[in-house]
Amino acid sequence: MNLPSLKTCAMRMARSWCVYRLLEGTILSVSLIVLIPVILGVAAGVPVYQVTTLIVSTVVLQAAAAVVGVGLQIHPVLVVVVTTSVAIGVMILILTLCDLFAEQSKRIQAWLHKIEQKTSDKPYIKRYGPVMLIPIIWIPGISLYGSPFVAWLLGWKRWKSIICMTIGWIIACIVVLETTLGIVTILR
Repeated sequence: MNLPSLKTCAMRMARSWCVYRLLEGTILSVSLIVLIPVILGVAAGVPVYQVTTLIVSTVVLQAAAAVVGVGLQIHPVLVVVVTTSVAIGVMILILTLCDLFAEQSKRIQAWLHKIEQKTSDKPYIKRYGPVMLIPIIWIPGISLYGSPFVAWLLGWKRWKSIICMTIGWIIACIVVLETTLGIVTILR
């Protein structure tokens, strides 16, 4: 009987763990990006094609997708809920992919170690850093796709970071909605 070496078993387990993590992150992300928004939209009486348009708009336009929601005459509360669900799904997917790349790449691990060393003498960055994600998510170009990467890169706690990014996202969506509804009211 020929048994695989311990190293071979460890490599196989690492691969299956990566597959499991990727599958877990993908299922959670797809649920938040597609399933939950469609279910909420249908429950609110919004046609599936309009919810789908809002989902795609959120992925492409980020917080500015609220304008599309107003244009589709979707209730503002549902617009915020749907875009927030999509945003959280995207955040989780990005954080999961970053973790998987870091687990597989020695170069990324060395890079993260170097960043950890530079920030280790500044405990306030670890403690209060995620709060900075609230305004960071408002910055065009960084917004939804850059903020999770910043949180991951600086090693901030995942759920604390997601909560702070979500708060920032909701504020940004409400500001866009209020601005849009104000302009629509003026034009009437």
